Amino acid sequence: MEVPVLATAACFTGVVHPLGVPARFRALRRYARTFPRRFHSEEKSPAAQKSPGSKGAAVFPRKVFSGIQPTGVPHLGNYFGAIRQWTELQDSGVECVFSVVDLHSITRPHYDPNVLRNNIEVMTATLLACGIDPEKSLLFLQSQVPEHGQLSWILSCLHTTARLQHFPQYKEKTAGLKEVPLGLYLYPVLQCADVLLYKATDVPVGHDQLPHIYLVQDAAEAFNKRFGTVFPRPEPL
Repeated sequence: MEVPVLATAACFTGVVHPLGVPARFRALRRYARTFPRRFHSEEKSPAAQKSPGSKGAAVFPRKVFSGIQPTGVPHLGNYFGAIRQWTELQDSGVECVFSVVDLHSITRPHYDPNVLRNNIEVMTATLLACGIDPEKSLLFLQSQVPEHGQLSWILSCLHTTARLQHFPQYKEKTAGLKEVPLGLYLYPVLQCADVLLYKATDVPVGHDQLPHIYLVQDAAEAFNKRFGTVFPRPEPL
């Protein structure tokens, strides 16, 4: 499972965003090129997690993953609820991987690609302005890393429809919809892939997102049981 890590950096070079991000929007690609050198060193991690469930279990370096949707101009709730914690984590010396998760944004019916393209730029500029430092943490655009979708498909084969139907947010987001997009149904599985792809051990979440972290934990355990120990069991922060 080292290939996705290396491919993460490679895919940013010369890639045009599928939704039409302008060529001038190069910051994410430039920062990502340093990923293999700066973010793939286990011995430099200040803490580590031992994966449970087997003798001689693998030890994973502490790593934080978190994502934010480009839904428009960020507000104070975004700052105090997520961005400020991100900056505190990166300044503490913990390895941090942060993503603008645009693939989650297209699960909404009738989204406007032009609006989304602008929102991606606005969100990225805001994160940089609020203190996310590419010299200390990794910031990237989710849709430019195809392994998110690839791992999501594998994990979807380990989950059941009954489990996904019980998510409170699923019922809320589908209320009033005559036709429910399949992506809206499967987005919790994509969240699992977002976290596990980088072997994150910690995920900053609010109380309402705890069911999603439990799903990530179950996904990691199911994958490890089937294929051997590959992923840590992420814990909520």
